[in-house]
Amino acid sequence: MYIPLVDLQMQYKGIEDELKAAIHSVLASSNYIMGNEVINLEEKMSKYLGVKHCISVASGTDALVIALKSLGIGKGDEVITSPFTFFATAESISSLGATPVFVDVKEDTFK
Repeated sequence: MYIPLVDLQMQYKGIEDELKAAIHSVLASSNYIMGNEVINLEEKMSKYLGVKHCISVASGTDALVIALKSLGIGKGDEVITSPFTFFATAESISSLGATPVFVDVKEDTFK
């Protein structure tokens, strides 16, 4: 018997109508970048998180690059990271000219 780790179909069914309406709204507006939906999302997330600014991005890789840039990471820097991660972690570090430095993790806990 197959039991999924995460049942995305069940999650989707619960919000299907809301998602379809939101997608239709974006497509109808043709504002795919920085449209009202993006601005509203960022404002709501800022308020929810209690922070002054919130920036939505297209991917986790973009988020990592922005976070590294905000810390001033660049050419010649070394960034310590876990080897037990998605390859975008090292890719993001390398794309800024920095060097990823992998630290060992415990076999039994991956910490």
